[in-house]
Amino acid sequence: MEPILRSAMDGHNVCIFAYGQTGTGKTFTMDGTNEQLGIIPRAIEELFRQVSMDASSSFTFSMRHLNEPTMCRLVVIY
Repeated sequence: MEPILRSAMDGHNVCIFAYGQTGTGKTFTMDGTNEQLGIIPRAIEELFRQVSMDASSSFTFSMRHLNEPTMCRLVVIY
């Protein structure tokens, strides 16, 4: 995960996605639970940790999370 986050911090677009058969744990792997965080919340925590350590820079962060073809969650932070 660190190389992907470093690329994002360097200003590159990055994408993390899961694919596979139904019932194989893609949603759990990406989202997790409150007790066991998945890839997305862990990556966001680390991204904000790194941003908070670099007070000299300005960051824009946006995220799209597609869970179903008709559903989209969007987070934009300026």
